[in-house]
Amino acid sequence: MAQTLYTGGMGRGILMIFAGVFFLCLSPLSGASQGLQRLYPSDPMELYLRSVYPVENGRWDRTVSVWPGIYPGVTTATDTTISHPWQSHSFFTDPVQPGQDTGLFVYGIQPVLLGSYNSEIPMGQNDGALWQGRGYNAAVSGGAGMRYKGITLQLDPTFVYSENREYELTDFRRFGDVSEYAMHLTYADLPMRFGDRSVSDLYLGDSFIEFAARGWKLGVSNERMWSGPAVYNPLLFSNNAPGFLHVFAGTNAPVKSAVGDFRGRIFWGSLKESDYFDEDPGNDRRFLSGFFLSYSPEWIPGLEVGFNKAAYSSYSGIGFDEIILPFKIPQSNADRPAEDARVTMMSVFANWRFKEVNSELYMEWGRNDDKRRLRDLLAEPELNRGYVLGALKRFTLNSRQRLLFNIEATNLENTNVSTYFRDFNIWYTSEAIPQGFTQNGQVLGAGIGPGSSTQKINLSFYDTWGMAAVSMSRIAHHNDRHFQNEDYFRSFARYPQFYFLLDRHEIEKRAEVQVLLFLPYKTELQLNYSRGNIHNRYNIRKNDIVNHHVRVTLRYNIAGFVR
Repeated sequence: MAQTLYTGGMGRGILMIFAGVFFLCLSPLSGASQGLQRLYPSDPMELYLRSVYPVENGRWDRTVSVWPGIYPGVTTATDTTISHPWQSHSFFTDPVQPGQDTGLFVYGIQPVLLGSYNSEIPMGQNDGALWQGRGYNAAVSGGAGMRYKGITLQLDPTFVYSENREYELTDFRRFGDVSEYAMHLTYADLPMRFGDRSVSDLYLGDSFIEFAARGWKLGVSNERMWSGPAVYNPLLFSNNAPGFLHVFAGTNAPVKSAVGDFRGRIFWGSLKESDYFDEDPGNDRRFLSGFFLSYSPEWIPGLEVGFNKAAYSSYSGIGFDEIILPFKIPQSNADRPAEDARVTMMSVFANWRFKEVNSELYMEWGRNDDKRRLRDLLAEPELNRGYVLGALKRFTLNSRQRLLFNIEATNLENTNVSTYFRDFNIWYTSEAIPQGFTQNGQVLGAGIGPGSSTQKINLSFYDTWGMAAVSMSRIAHHNDRHFQNEDYFRSFARYPQFYFLLDRHEIEKRAEVQVLLFLPYKTELQLNYSRGNIHNRYNIRKNDIVNHHVRVTLRYNIAGFVR
């Protein structure tokens, strides 16, 4: 079995509160409040609102870089000045009846059923708690919540299942591995397989308790976080892993000033190790803290810039050092015991939307390294860096049809000249804290994984009936691991003297087709099919495979329920 929901007195207490709210919310439901919509980047409605929905200046005041967030002020179809393909969708047409701010408001959360199948190997990304192993997989989510004055309580649990069929694993692993399932030569809790039998589990999902007043909020949450403007692979936080229990404080609305708008969030939480990493129960938890800041200048319409930071350490209680963890100067972890080590990551980002030409440009640049002297940083800024570059462009065909073009490149590799002659770090991994930047066996950041890179092109067609999309991707898997362990890989090559003349990079060419259909009775059916052609699996020459991935998602838009 995978790890269960949450253990410990604090976790059980919070779960009991959430359960009480859930049963209370089984009472008759009121109309949905748009102020309660908390879409996540994995929801097709989020990308639609970001890039296809025609927003006038000042009509929709939001950020694309600090998540989770709410969607205030989405205009309904009753506004005849708004014309777009999905204007008849219940998201826009259901009446907004949140009730009085001082009264009790009860709401339901859209039930979602996801099923998938992998023919050869585990494959899946930005799917939260679900680990999509080989064979059949499923996830079911849904729940309810309530708001009273400025207090919102929500229970949105997720049940997951993976058939977890056997497939070929490597016969070489990182030296000292305890688990036979641990990813080889990688200091991170990223099992290649979750044990030798099927896996099922129940998670808190996107549940939370928060208090909001005067544009600020604080609370306890298990929601997934997303940092930066990337559509697929942000550097620090994404929907790739289950949410983790944390306390937070931040803005609930932009802090307006004469120079522009400010938004932000700070959090402190706990990460858990999977059951398939090692047999030491004393290192199962890590402490994680971080913050997000964004700024939209008053004199540059459409521009948003910001800064993200995250730091994690071994868990040994919560004191002043843990509270100020994200503000500490990075340290060198060389020869430090795990209990004294901390790992720091940061990124800066920019997102610029151009209303006149229906387009958007975005970038994120970050560092995953120990303390470096300024002179060293200026000399070789490419060492231990990662970046995201992307663009979105909307084409209006007519009042009911749109095209959306998206291109995004994410690079977490250190494979350059400078790293060939000196040591380098690999994103999301740590020799000092061997579980790395993971939660329950999945990476919290970019779903492509440590030391990888990808380039993706996507074209989507939107109509009143839904959406159809095609995409092509190139993914270089774990290139940093390959180069950092060059001598190891060379040792089992047939002709080691010609190692560099032979192509051993693990490269995937992935083609994907996606269709979203709006069916009767307010049901959405989303179908995804991808074909991944992987060359040199495990960096073994001519060890090629083809994986077929099929995913089916059903969403039921019940009247009065939020997404």
